[in-house]
Amino acid sequence: GSKASNWRKMGIFDINVNNTTLPSNSPWKNGLCYWSSFELYPDWIGSSFDVFRGFAYHGDWYQSQTDIVVKAFKELNAKEADWNQYKARAESAARYAKDYNSMILSHDFQIRVEFNVPVEAVMDSISDVMVLTRFLKGFKKRFSEDEYVIIEDYLGSEFRMFVSERGLTCGIGSEVLASFAHFTYHHSNGDLVICKFKGIFKENVFRLSNPIIHSVNKTYGPRDGGSAGLIEFFENHKCNNICKNWTKHPVPLYGNMYSLQPIAQITTNDVPEDRTKTDQANNLVVSAEVYGPPPPLLLPSPIVYTEDPPPYEQCEEISSTGSTASLLQDDDKPHKVQNVLKYTVPVEA
Repeated sequence: GSKASNWRKMGIFDINVNNTTLPSNSPWKNGLCYWSSFELYPDWIGSSFDVFRGFAYHGDWYQSQTDIVVKAFKELNAKEADWNQYKARAESAARYAKDYNSMILSHDFQIRVEFNVPVEAVMDSISDVMVLTRFLKGFKKRFSEDEYVIIEDYLGSEFRMFVSERGLTCGIGSEVLASFAHFTYHHSNGDLVICKFKGIFKENVFRLSNPIIHSVNKTYGPRDGGSAGLIEFFENHKCNNICKNWTKHPVPLYGNMYSLQPIAQITTNDVPEDRTKTDQANNLVVSAEVYGPPPPLLLPSPIVYTEDPPPYEQCEEISSTGSTASLLQDDDKPHKVQNVLKYTVPVEA
């Protein structure tokens, strides 16, 4: 067995107490590869991922112990390629953050934006105690020894939302990250916007995890809203003194006239001929193949809003601990915003 496995076996019964991984596929901290040991039951349960608390180490150097989370797909024994989009979002966000930090530092802003950049590792040993865990807690995940998981830094219990995937700001300080989202659009020449910023703010550093990217080519996973996501972001985004002169994405003339989700999904065969025009006028979808908004009437950039965004923008549910936090940290499936818990302070234009 590996060093990781041997270190976690207990007594004469040769029982694996914890779950462990092999060293990461690529270097992580200080150019070194790390292996991990993590708990039997997830601290957070999302619709796509289970998230386990644990520790990571470099070889036998236990002074290198690092607080981490290990993420595993709920219903998939993942191969390396299954994490490609997750890693691509994190790596893209980290690259843009580096450029943004240089830009705001040149304007005497002493704030930095950082993203967790994960590494992949293959499962090494699976705890023999997980049989009891599944029985007692109804936990269904079964690891396989060739399964790939993600290792990344644990950000702490004060995990919260700052900017939603729809461009809504959430609380004091979020205007900095709102301008960062706008920065990604401006510096990608309109190809994408990075958003859904969740994490912590400590000692003038935003440390964030698992962003969402809306891109013109819709290449960043199931929650990449494509052009519709870009439009909705800029419907909700309110520029501040950092980003007010940057390129903006055209939005529909009448603001939020169109919903990103269809009001109804019906086929023309289901609608009497005399009702079809009425349904179309009421913004009903009359084709089962159509899932986005109708083609919007676009304005040239820069945009002049027909109605300014409200001074206090509503936000998604943003902060929690324990199992509820999973809905914030690791839910990768499309969803509708239902809970409004926090508001932001007005941002000076």
